[in-house]
Amino acid sequence: MSKEFKPLPEQISGKMIAAIKDGKSIFQKPMNADGTSQFVQPFNASTGKKYTGPAALILMMQDKEDPRWMTSNQASFNKTHVLKDSKGTLINFFSNNVTRPVMENGEQVKKENGFPKTERVTLDKPQLVDAWLFNGSQLNEMPAYEPVEYLLSPPERAQNIIDASNAVFEGEESLMTFSPHTDTFLQEKDAFPSSELYYAAALHERAHWISHDSKINRQADGPDADNLVKEELRTNIASILISAQLNLPYDPEVHAERLDSFMQLIKDEPTELFKAASDAQKIADFVLDLEPKIGLAQEIAAAKSNPNKLEKGDVINYNGSQYKVLEKLKNKVFEMQKDDEKFKLSSKNGLYNSLLDAKKNPQELDKTVSENENREQEEELETSIAEEETGGYKMKR
Repeated sequence: MSKEFKPLPEQISGKMIAAIKDGKSIFQKPMNADGTSQFVQPFNASTGKKYTGPAALILMMQDKEDPRWMTSNQASFNKTHVLKDSKGTLINFFSNNVTRPVMENGEQVKKENGFPKTERVTLDKPQLVDAWLFNGSQLNEMPAYEPVEYLLSPPERAQNIIDASNAVFEGEESLMTFSPHTDTFLQEKDAFPSSELYYAAALHERAHWISHDSKINRQADGPDADNLVKEELRTNIASILISAQLNLPYDPEVHAERLDSFMQLIKDEPTELFKAASDAQKIADFVLDLEPKIGLAQEIAAAKSNPNKLEKGDVINYNGSQYKVLEKLKNKVFEMQKDDEKFKLSSKNGLYNSLLDAKKNPQELDKTVSENENREQEEELETSIAEEETGGYKMKR
């Protein structure tokens, strides 16, 4: 008799406990010798969309050097087919839309190529959707991953965030401490081995402050031991997400004493890890959204650009994100960069016209996009993932 299939949160919690015991969890990953982050935010190579929250946690736990992921359908469409015997990684997410087969007279309608015809249906309530993903290293003829280069160094970017948050750090001779009722306490910068580690610690304390200050619309629990462990789990995951975005290191030694508590927590409450990852994403987003996104040089370049078409070098703010045109390819296809992720955009895609309108009518980079707009963008980008359910590719759990 086969074992009962466990829900994904329980599976991942079990894997996290095992990884911590083996010294191979994301909380124990060694720092890079050059002071950069040992993490990169995973993203979908087809849509350019970052994976966030629990999905990002799952993919980062795979410890892949390549941060790009795709479904098998996306890989086939991209002509970078999944390599034989590759094992997919399961994620899931809530969606207000699902893709389902088109039925007629009780039978499934098929397209000319023999695959099932599908339709996108809006649900009354969000539904949990599964998707199997494959890493860039598991795809045939996938070009080498090229990290995004920034004009500012990681410490400079971190300082901009701290300045924007109006943070006040008070020096302490002891190790870093935090109280939700005061501002952040931190050792002096000279007490750290490097400026990168100082800023990593500073933003970790900012994560604590944001979590307790109700800036992310969640009420922190009381000060008992269990709730403090929950808060530490959230801020540690948030620190890893921030580390991946800013290319700052996450120091595993500083947080090592928390690991036994983390293991006990997620053992007692297997769903807590996913809840923590969701909250951690909100914390990380709040921190990262403080970073200024556009400089004077980019504004000048945008002003000189032809307003009637997209051109190489264009920097366009649209719906809370920044898009940059990297190259114009053949057949009116453009290589684009959304925030810090690359993707290809056809002039036939609706996003092209939206960006062109935004170029003609420049927007301030406002991260407070309405909830409905965010949901619509999320659903549009998730469509190709949801189609995996009916795309003809079968995976065993």
